[in-house]
Amino acid sequence: MTRCSIWKLWGEQCRSRQRIKQIMSLAGDRHWSHIFPNPQLGSRHIEAYLGPTNSGKTYQALQALKSLKAHERGVYLAPLRLLAIEVCEELRSQGIAVSLITGEERDIDPQARVVCSTIEMLNANQHYSVGVIDEMQMIADTQRGWAWTQALFEISADRMFVLGSPSVESLMKDFAETSGDTLTLHHTQRFTPLQMKPQPIAPKSVTKGTIFVVFSRNSVIRWGEYFRASGHSVAQIYGAMPPEVRREEARRFRAGEADILVATDAVAMGLNLPAHTVVIGESEKYNGQTSTAVPKPLVRQIAGRAGRYGHHDAGFAAGSDSVIHRHMQSALNGQDEQFTFPLPNIAPTRGWVANAMELAPETTVRELLTAWQQTVKGSRWFRCVDLSEMLDKAHVLDGIEGSDQLPMAERLQILTAPADVRAGQTHHFRTMVAAILENHPLTSPASGAGPHARSEDLESTYKHLSLYCWFHYRYPKAFPEIGKAATERTKCVNQLIAHIRQGLKRHCKSCGKVLPAKGVFGICESCHQAQRRQRQWDRDDY
Repeated sequence: MTRCSIWKLWGEQCRSRQRIKQIMSLAGDRHWSHIFPNPQLGSRHIEAYLGPTNSGKTYQALQALKSLKAHERGVYLAPLRLLAIEVCEELRSQGIAVSLITGEERDIDPQARVVCSTIEMLNANQHYSVGVIDEMQMIADTQRGWAWTQALFEISADRMFVLGSPSVESLMKDFAETSGDTLTLHHTQRFTPLQMKPQPIAPKSVTKGTIFVVFSRNSVIRWGEYFRASGHSVAQIYGAMPPEVRREEARRFRAGEADILVATDAVAMGLNLPAHTVVIGESEKYNGQTSTAVPKPLVRQIAGRAGRYGHHDAGFAAGSDSVIHRHMQSALNGQDEQFTFPLPNIAPTRGWVANAMELAPETTVRELLTAWQQTVKGSRWFRCVDLSEMLDKAHVLDGIEGSDQLPMAERLQILTAPADVRAGQTHHFRTMVAAILENHPLTSPASGAGPHARSEDLESTYKHLSLYCWFHYRYPKAFPEIGKAATERTKCVNQLIAHIRQGLKRHCKSCGKVLPAKGVFGICESCHQAQRRQRQWDRDDY
C-alpha cells in the first residue's frame, strides 16, 4: 500500500468517526422521548392481560376487536404469521371484515375494520380505536424484540391490549409511570390445571393425543420414525418447515388423523393444539453457539400447551427420563423473572434515521448501525438489538454497485428482508437487490417440486420464493410474478406434506443418499470415509 493510499484511508476513517459522533449527538441524554417522540404517549389506556398459556388472554382482546363500531378501526399484532392467520380467520368467522398483512402476503379487504398482521408490519401512521400487542415478553428477544418495543412506544390507539407472560408486569408499570399512559393490570389463570405426571413417560409409553417435544429437525425425523415403527400415525413440526405445512400438521393432530405430534419448540406459540399431555424428550437445546439446558421459561411455555380448554379437564406434562422430568418439575414450580428497563431491545427508528441522514447525509449503512449501537450503549431504557445479521447483510449491500443511491430508509428496509446470508442465501439476496437497482424485472424462482425432490431442498426453495414475495410487496415492478411465486410455494408445501405422510427422511449432504434415522451425522459413512482419505492425501502431499 502506497503512502498516498494510506493517508487516503486514514482520512476516510477520520471522516467516518466524525459522522458517527455527529449522529450520536441526536439522542441528547438518551431519554426514550428523543427516540420515540409519539405525541399520543400519555393519553392511551393500556389493558394488560398477563398470565400463562391457555388462560384466555387473547379472548379478552378479541372481544374488544369484535365490538368495534362501524367507524372504528383496530389492529392485532402477532408474533407469528400463523397466529395472525388464526386470529384473522376467527374474526372473519364472526362476520367481521379483516385484512391480513404479513411480510410475505397481503389479503386486503376494502371494507376491513380490523388489520391482523405480524408485529413488524405495524403501520405507526394509522390511528386505531383498539390496538392489540400479543406475546409482549418477546420484547426481550435479542433478534426481534425491537418490534415489540416499537409497537409499545409508537402505536397510536385509544385502547391498547398488551398480552403476555406475568414477567412483563414490572416493565409495564415502569412504562406507564414514565409515559403517563393509564395502565390496568389483569392477572389471568389457566382454564384447565396443568399437572406434572408423578413419573417420567418413556417414549415406548407415549399414548395418542400427546405432543412429544425435541429440539432439532433431525430429532423430529428420528422420533417420528420411531413412533411410526411403534404403530402410531405421526404429525411433525419444526421451525424450518413452511408455516402452511406446520398448520396442516397441526390440523391433522387436532382432527385425530395423527396419534402423536412430534415437534420442536416451534409449537410453543401460534398453533391451536388440543393435547392432553406434553412430553419433553431432550434435555438440551442449541442456542446458536452451544447446546445448553432448555431455558425454564421455554419449558413452561411448551408444557402449557397441554390441556386445551374445552377439550380436556386438565393438562399433564412429563419428561422422557428422570433428568428431564426433574428439570420440568423445577421449571413448573418457578416463575419467569420480571422484565424491566433496560431490557427492551431496540433497533434504529424511522424518525432517528431521518434526522441522522439530514445531519450527516454521506453516512453509510454500517456507520449508521455503528452510531446506533453507540447511542444505545449505556442507556437506562433500552438495549441494542443484535445487529450482527443486519451488519452481515449491510456488508453485502454496500458491495453492490449503486446501492448507496437508495435512500437510507430503503437500505435499512432491505436489510430486514428474510434472507439468511450465513446460510447460503447471499446470491439470492444480491440478485434481488440488483433487480431493484437496475430496474430490471426479475422472474419468480421455480419450486423444484417433483418425485425426486428432497425435503431439505424444498424448504430452501420455499425460503427463496418467500424472499421474492417479500420484495414484491415493496418493489412490485421489479418482482412482478407474485402469482407464479405463490403457485410455486404451494407446490413446495404440497410436496413437503406428501413427504411427511410417507415419513420424512434425512439425506447425505454430499451424495444425497438416505441416512439412517438414528444417525447423528449429516453425511453417510461412504462420504465420510472418502473425506477422510482426501484429507490424508492432502497431508501426504504437503
